[in-house]
Amino acid sequence: MINFLAVVRQREWTAEAWMEACPVQEVLAAYEGWHPAVLEMVGAVQQATRWAPYDHKPLERWSVGRVVLLGDAAHAMVPHQGQGANQTIEDAVLLADCLTRKQDRIQAALSDYEAQRRRRTTQVQRYSRINADCLHLRDGHATQVSDAGFRNLPTDLAWIHRFDVQAPRDEIEGPPGEEPGWVKAAAQYTST
Repeated sequence: MINFLAVVRQREWTAEAWMEACPVQEVLAAYEGWHPAVLEMVGAVQQATRWAPYDHKPLERWSVGRVVLLGDAAHAMVPHQGQGANQTIEDAVLLADCLTRKQDRIQAALSDYEAQRRRRTTQVQRYSRINADCLHLRDGHATQVSDAGFRNLPTDLAWIHRFDVQAPRDEIEGPPGEEPGWVKAAAQYTST
């Protein structure tokens, strides 16, 4: 079995479900004019589905009483940084640490958890949206600017991939000072 993801942006989603079957011909139509190898691969599928990845603005709070949110329930993000599951794991580790340290003060533990996670998850959400914009730029000058900015990608994204949720909080949790080139390109050439 081979699974692949082909992304086509749409302005709106009118289906009741977040995922639905779709005719292979619709997928082929979306990639009209692409390289023959892409069309052959897309056209060879026996079943096609389309789905709507949703995210939302950061919530004002993640807990009420003894109920607490983590992962996508607290900070859903589009999959363009590959961080949804990773952020959930980070949430779970820190939440467990906070609850262990403050077993007799649940509300304080939940407040600490949220306070320590909010900035990071908000930044990862933001960069996921920006990366989605970069990956959907039209060919031409915009993609050339974006591609040039991607040359520093490992350095630009080290704050995401080298993060240790259990490290002391005086470490930098967000992106470095100046916006990376690919972020600037997305801002310059997209309207989202």
